[in-house]
Amino acid sequence: MKGSNIVLAAEPRGRFKEGYISGTGLLPGMCVSTTATPMRSGRFTYAAAAADAPDITVLREDSLQGFNAQGPYQDGNRCLAYTPAAGEEMNMMCASGFTPTIGALLSVGAGGTLVAATGTAQFKCMEAGAALTANALVFCETLGAVG
Repeated sequence: MKGSNIVLAAEPRGRFKEGYISGTGLLPGMCVSTTATPMRSGRFTYAAAAADAPDITVLREDSLQGFNAQGPYQDGNRCLAYTPAAGEEMNMMCASGFTPTIGALLSVGAGGTLVAATGTAQFKCMEAGAALTANALVFCETLGAVG
């Protein structure tokens, strides 16, 4: 993890979003997708992204309510999210068992965490470390528009 935020760019080029959470156990840095739930207060509802989902949005820390990148979202709560542009640096939630290696290619796995890419890579790991014993935030770079 680099710094204390999810989006690390000084001048982000992606799109900031707000919405609502559907599900439990969602943390900043996880990938989410819009659900079929009708809009609420003009905002979409987001749930954990499916493996290799093409329309990726990343949950951000809810700094408006004083939460940091470790603060979990609760089902039905308002959320802050971000759809990154190519080349942006972010702290992303990687799945337990992944060994961070600089240059390792990653894609979205089940539950919205990143795993070693088996198909189209969407992110590149930018730090090295020991195998993760639990899901954890890892410094990554986006490889293309993921949302």
